[in-house]
Amino acid sequence: MREMKQIVKHLVLKAFAFLFRDDGPKVVYYHDVGTSYTDMGTPIELLKAHVACARRMGFSFVSRLEDLNAPKKLLMCFDDGFRGLWDEQDYFFREGISPTVFIAVDLVGQSGYLTWDEIRELQRHGFVFQSHTWSHRPLTDVPDEELPHELAEAREAIGVELGHDPDMLCFPCGMHSQKVVEAAKSAGYRKLFASYPGCVASDELLVPRNLVQNLTAADFAHVIHGALCPLRNRYVRQHVR
Repeated sequence: MREMKQIVKHLVLKAFAFLFRDDGPKVVYYHDVGTSYTDMGTPIELLKAHVACARRMGFSFVSRLEDLNAPKKLLMCFDDGFRGLWDEQDYFFREGISPTVFIAVDLVGQSGYLTWDEIRELQRHGFVFQSHTWSHRPLTDVPDEELPHELAEAREAIGVELGHDPDMLCFPCGMHSQKVVEAAKSAGYRKLFASYPGCVASDELLVPRNLVQNLTAADFAHVIHGALCPLRNRYVRQHVR
């Protein structure tokens, strides 16, 4: 049954990539490299296959959201700050890829997660660290009076540790509402990363992201050709309250 689902998924992505092809700039995101620290991790060989596939197709990886401004450009992101990034750091250095990593203040230094010293070292080598709130709770579950702690105080704490004010936020579990969006803007975030797919438009506050962590290289190729874009509304319904 599982194999049949994979076949159907592959055929759907292939068809959508053909019918709705869109090579616009995209964010692709993962949770970790390897599976030592989370079952959401992507084996390093699969990540290498994704990168090789993208480059064969003429796509290039950028280091900053501001550079995601033309077709066939990709920004690689990781959520949560798991330690697999530290273990495989040499791969990113060799490939010239500087991912954006969203960290939650409470998770830093916990078992399986990067420490502040490791984060600072990776930042020194070009990794970009941004906010994933304070506690990683879904923001739609957070009482109004606690939103400043999750948003503004998290931004301040990360800034103190890393020497720059993070101005981008990734919603934990992708969950958000108009109230959450307004609170994030008030806290000083200029870009809000969601968990629904699509291409990036420079003038939009909400940044779509394409989840690729478990995809085969062939399906990854379909996704960066826009295969998930027609499914955007489905993902929006799952994540917006």
